[in-house]
Amino acid sequence: MIKTVFFIAILISMIIPQTFAEEYTVPGWIKNNAGWWADGLIDDSSFVSGIQWLITNEIIYVPPTVSEKSDTSIPTWVKNTAGWWHEDEISDLEFLNAIQYMIKIGIISIGSSNDYFANLNAWSTFDFGTYGIGHNPEGYRGAVSDGKYLYFVPYYNGEGRHGEVLRYDTTSNFESPNAWSTFDPGKILFGYESSVNGYQGAIFDGRYVYFVPYHTGGTQGEILRYDTTSNFESLNSWSAFNASTGIGWLATGTCMIGESCQLGRAESHGVGNDPVGFEGAVFDGRYVYFVPHTREGGNHGEVLRYDTTDNFMSGNAWSAFDPGANGIGNDPDGYVMGVFDGKYIYFAPYHNGKEHHGEVLRYDTTANFQSAESWSTFDAGANGVGSDPDGYWGAELVGKYIYFVPYHNDSDFHSEVLRYDTTANFQSPNSWNTFDVSNYSSDDPDGYIGGVFDGRYVYFSPINNGSFYHGEVLRYDTTYNFESPNSWSTFDASANGVGVDAAGYQGAIFDGKYVYFVPLINNSGFHGEVLRYDTTANFQSAESWSTFDAGANGVGNDPVGYEGAIFDGRYVYFVPWKDSTGIYHGEVLRYDTKFLPVM
Repeated sequence: MIKTVFFIAILISMIIPQTFAEEYTVPGWIKNNAGWWADGLIDDSSFVSGIQWLITNEIIYVPPTVSEKSDTSIPTWVKNTAGWWHEDEISDLEFLNAIQYMIKIGIISIGSSNDYFANLNAWSTFDFGTYGIGHNPEGYRGAVSDGKYLYFVPYYNGEGRHGEVLRYDTTSNFESPNAWSTFDPGKILFGYESSVNGYQGAIFDGRYVYFVPYHTGGTQGEILRYDTTSNFESLNSWSAFNASTGIGWLATGTCMIGESCQLGRAESHGVGNDPVGFEGAVFDGRYVYFVPHTREGGNHGEVLRYDTTDNFMSGNAWSAFDPGANGIGNDPDGYVMGVFDGKYIYFAPYHNGKEHHGEVLRYDTTANFQSAESWSTFDAGANGVGSDPDGYWGAELVGKYIYFVPYHNDSDFHSEVLRYDTTANFQSPNSWNTFDVSNYSSDDPDGYIGGVFDGRYVYFSPINNGSFYHGEVLRYDTTYNFESPNSWSTFDASANGVGVDAAGYQGAIFDGKYVYFVPLINNSGFHGEVLRYDTTANFQSAESWSTFDAGANGVGNDPVGYEGAIFDGRYVYFVPWKDSTGIYHGEVLRYDTKFLPVM
């Protein structure tokens, strides 16, 4: 197989004219990306970003007849070529020719080079509530895709915390009510007093979507699961299980809306102490791990795990482990999201109930989940690393490094990025370092939520610096020394005349060329001013940045206040949270990254 594919790569280099690439040496960071991609350490979009750089810098020429292939996924066999190139088994020229050929026939899609960000027709909204869809589909936190459908995660509407899942068929007309549907399984079974509500984040395992339980008036642990191979509006497709109580339900019989059904209720022993109140989840290919955040009485560190190969309704499929209660670390409680590096899961430290902390929790997925020996913690600040590396809101895995996103320590909002080398000793201070850009800036670049990687740079999304909502994006060049000020830069769009009040963003998303920052709240209130940066242009130039406020330009009703975004290969969807009056809303905002006006 290897020889066959290698021959194909060589044949491609013979077919494609070689004049365009012979004089160029591909930058080392792109070659590193290719190796990481081949090893599964970065995703397709991060690899494609490097290809986009080659196109922009005219090392690869894209013919005007680029395929409009709708499938944006890259076949796995393409990774062979990237891997061989990284290992110097094929030349730069052979790699470039092969990539150009794949672009030409549509195997790799790099999108349109035209920019219609400010074109009203590139933007659209859909507020399903105005069409009488569902009961009260408003107030969502996060979204997940199964490849065809988008699922928006229900958290809170005007009536309270809810469980009304919103689904959109990405193959259908965005503005047609027929493309949208909602389903609230708990309300149908139990009425308004259902505890199947209050979710924050979701994860897809290839067949099932799991909704992460966070808060339902009191913290809760009722995992909601949907079978994507079954009818969305049938109760038979849904199930729920509360590991804390050992109680779950699964509808049986005829369970379409408006028809009779029976409730199959599983009652087994409870799992763990009280595994409820989670902030994100991680999937390692077999197990889903729910990230412990808070429960009644304070923040906690009891990780909940589900074996996707076992019966969802069986207590035997579930396990919980609280490292702190088993003598691990100092007080490893209160985490926000996590990352998986192929062997270990790392949980990002935020607040343990007493104080903001920096005690990173790590689990070895190859070892016994219930054994204390499988778990470890490291507190960089307590071990002399950095100044006060505490209070992180998420993390980004880039190659061999994990970057923890700085948000708030006990002193204030901060910008002390924490980094760990996953190839080095977890317990050694030499494996960790921090960089605080505020020590080198006259501005106040503090308080970030979420980050994104474009293939070379890591961007941190600005939210609040303690004095006001801000828009000072922080960027790190992964090809340079982490501890050098020259590797870091900031840009404040609003302070440089970009937009009206480009501040207060809840995360970011990358489409292969542009980074979009998700508008949540600025100093005037909830807003919809999307901030965008062209990654092929000068970071410090205002011309590289732009904003667009769909609502202010007559698009939709009041498209402001979004909690995250999701990209499906062509469109960016913004997840609705609160409108300009502070009322929960359901107006999904969408931008067409490949929009072409009708001439």
